[in-house]
Amino acid sequence: MKKFVLLVSILMNASLIFSQVSQILPESFAYEHVYKIMNPKTKEFGSSIKVTSNDGKRVFLITAKHLFKDSSLVNGANVSLSIFHEEKWRPLKGYIKFHPNKSVDIVAIELSDTQWNKNRFEVSTIGVVLGQECLFFGFPFGLETKNSGDLNRGFNIPWLKYAHVSSIFKDGDGVIKVFLDGINNPGFSGGPVFAKIDNKLALIAIISGYIPNNLDISYGGQFIRFAENTGIVISHSSIYVNDLVN
Repeated sequence: MKKFVLLVSILMNASLIFSQVSQILPESFAYEHVYKIMNPKTKEFGSSIKVTSNDGKRVFLITAKHLFKDSSLVNGANVSLSIFHEEKWRPLKGYIKFHPNKSVDIVAIELSDTQWNKNRFEVSTIGVVLGQECLFFGFPFGLETKNSGDLNRGFNIPWLKYAHVSSIFKDGDGVIKVFLDGINNPGFSGGPVFAKIDNKLALIAIISGYIPNNLDISYGGQFIRFAENTGIVISHSSIYVNDLVN
């Protein structure tokens, strides 16, 4: 009887813990769609989000365009990249798709393997309001939460940061940008920005960078220029993800 009571107590405590985790991050399944990638030519790494087409028949990795600066790449060209899996960089190939607006810092890489799970989130910015809390995922400076066994299918867990939507507007190049109040770091480029809209998880933007503020610091009789992170995160609207994927 005592063993039974102890087991019930453990299960109740576990249930409470998982309930609390769910309240903090009800979108925890978003982790399984985020991957660390690298351009093998430049050795530049960043983050990506897996998105399927609306019909579920095509699979894409969405990331930042500036990770693929090769001028020889054209729309629909074969592209090689590396994806970090089971503590190794593994080769991956696909077809790269650029947005017609060259200032959009988003590309879609279509993969031949379609045996990936369909999205468990919406791709939309409709309903986003200023001041709304959001979260973004990625691998700052290549950092990640390592896992063992079959957790997340051998992929390490990305970092998560909270932010708030500060502004949304179309810039002079016609690009719809979503500005966040938060701290971005190198390595988050290409990572997803999620928000809750109508109680559903929605991909609202892709991380592009942040606005720096150049400071001149006096040191040893000389001035050193330091690019301060202002905490203004630049992301490009997920409307362009829909354009590329669908």
